[in-house]
Amino acid sequence: MARLISRFHPRWIPFLLLGMVLGCESPPPPPPGAELLAAFEAGVPQGEVLGALPPGGIAEDPRGIAPPITHGYRVDRYFVEGFPVEVVWAHDPELGYPAGDFRSTLTPVLFRNAIFDGWGWTHFDSRAADWGLVAPVEVEEVGPTEEEGGSTEEIPSASNNTAD
Repeated sequence: MARLISRFHPRWIPFLLLGMVLGCESPPPPPPGAELLAAFEAGVPQGEVLGALPPGGIAEDPRGIAPPITHGYRVDRYFVEGFPVEVVWAHDPELGYPAGDFRSTLTPVLFRNAIFDGWGWTHFDSRAADWGLVAPVEVEEVGPTEEEGGSTEEIPSASNNTAD
């Protein structure tokens, strides 16, 4: 038996090392707010759910130009089938509102008529198809770059906000 192991041992070393490296990879962190949101079932009042989340840390725009903010989180508002629908974009308050990969840094929390409807990207995607909800998009620059004598204005994220 020892002879069999020693004969194949050098061939398996790269595979063993690769397995060890891949096995040491930590799982991705849970989405922001997942631990708190998992405790709620559909039908809970919006205030109770938002009260359980830590304040998001985003200040409201006094000019009213930026997207609306509730409890320190960005919120998109819709009017669907006669009811107000809000999507609160929960994020890690210590990191602020993210730029870039929204699917790993934001957690959508949906409310219909101020009642908790559900949370997470799977829930959002199913409701988006039925209700016409729009996920945030990255900000893009407008026109020529500064080097070309252009402006540094940005296009705000796409949203179908219909209820203000």
